[in-house]
Amino acid sequence: MESYTILTTDANKLAAKVHNRMPVIIDSEDYDDWLKGEQIPLVPYPPTRMTARPISTTINNVRNQGPDCVAPRDD
Repeated sequence: MESYTILTTDANKLAAKVHNRMPVIIDSEDYDDWLKGEQIPLVPYPPTRMTARPISTTINNVRNQGPDCVAPRDD
């Protein structure tokens, strides 16, 4: 059986505009330690290293798949 888990943390300032939680984003400097099973800080990713843009409401339906789900809005 294959499975996965999404770890969440408190939202950073950018993500907080959408939700109070966000996925943990592992910094590339921590990849090796994470893969070795060592503990790394599971903290909000720096908002200065992220961008946000409005997308279509196409994403709101699980039956919708493909690039249209993350296409920029036309407004």
